[in-house]
Amino acid sequence: MLKGIGVIIAIARLMILAAFLAWHSPNALAGGGSIRDHIFREGPSYSDLFAACGAPGQSCCKWPKSIPELDSRYCQAGAGCDIATNTCVTPCGSGGQVCCDGPDTLAPQGDRSPMGLYCTDGNCSARKQMCTSGACTRETRRCDDQCGKTAGATCCAPDAGIAVASCKMPGLICNFDGQNLASGTCVKCGELDQPACLGPGDECRSTAANRSVESNGICVKCGYVSGPQCPSGRRCDGGGAAPDPHGPNCLVGGGQDQPCLEGKLCGYDGMFCDAKNTCRLCGGPGQPCCPDQPLLGGGVTEQCRGSNLQCGNFNGRSVCQYKPGEAPPSNGSPSPPPSNQPKTCGGQPYQFGTTTTFSVWIRQATGCAIGGVAYQANSYAEAAQCARTVYGDAVISEPVEEYTYSMDGPLGCRTVQVYGKDAEDASSCAQAQCINCDEPVPGTCP
Repeated sequence: MLKGIGVIIAIARLMILAAFLAWHSPNALAGGGSIRDHIFREGPSYSDLFAACGAPGQSCCKWPKSIPELDSRYCQAGAGCDIATNTCVTPCGSGGQVCCDGPDTLAPQGDRSPMGLYCTDGNCSARKQMCTSGACTRETRRCDDQCGKTAGATCCAPDAGIAVASCKMPGLICNFDGQNLASGTCVKCGELDQPACLGPGDECRSTAANRSVESNGICVKCGYVSGPQCPSGRRCDGGGAAPDPHGPNCLVGGGQDQPCLEGKLCGYDGMFCDAKNTCRLCGGPGQPCCPDQPLLGGGVTEQCRGSNLQCGNFNGRSVCQYKPGEAPPSNGSPSPPPSNQPKTCGGQPYQFGTTTTFSVWIRQATGCAIGGVAYQANSYAEAAQCARTVYGDAVISEPVEEYTYSMDGPLGCRTVQVYGKDAEDASSCAQAQCINCDEPVPGTCP
């Protein structure tokens, strides 16, 4: 008798030990999670502890807590609950079949909806939909593969996996019926002037000809002057567009005193991109020597443009100067003033109220009129004469006007504003600012 009682006690101890191990073991139940976790958070109901469930041919397991109005039954990975017979079956997920609802899917788990990866035995993969195509009908828990597949078709109704109407094919999004999120029509998404798609990183798709970005839920063109910057690749594409360093849009760039194009490029030889990301003139008489920077059309800049120029030091700066004896002819050279006396650029005494700074226009070989060459003088005529000692006949004595041209080139249409003493010079100047462009046309780009 005592021996029989001892056997019973030993068996009871083994049962308690097995229950303890199962309570703490993360793999105690199919689908993962300890018995303790399954009872208090995400496991089957208490009755499931005493009956096998979840495998094909077994009864469906049941979450102790569930999202309201959703059937709380589920099965193991790769199977689905046939709620008509309360049996786990496989295969699942195709049209007309039982919906897959295991932990490897996006099916609601208890009172929450899982996201991210499904991991087992150290291997992880993305969770899959309850149905490979179509929607999981709430009432029958079977896959309906007829809805949400083409533009113009009715959206799939809210199902066991998503609480609002939806479309089930890439490139489609549900256009809801007003404020009713339970119904709508599938429309194309992601292309230019279409609604943005829902997938992260796939809201708007771009082609080489049409790049777009999401704005207020719509895919709009990006990369052009005054438009938004593109999210990837070249932020600003053609037409002399450059990223605004202080905002989200593209600005006119690549020209004199304009932002540099991407890659620290400027529109033509004779400019360089300075430390402030601004295109500055270089390489001409009296201008800074061009640094060794790449050109938009290939190659690199020359220090000084012209066989009669060389890069030399002027007041501590590297400046392009005429080689000895090769300066253009002038109408006479004023004697430089002694360095220790206050004199004008022409050697005249300073006159209070008369001596001032005059800005002289200089004509480049490209026809561009460059202003801002300043001289301290008693008159503009004296300042112009001083300028001729450096720039020769390149000094412009006629009135200078601003001209606007548009040009089609490798990066599209480009609008430029240039200065010239006449239309012929201005057209030549505009042409020099765009490599491989068509003839300049007066006016702005369309």
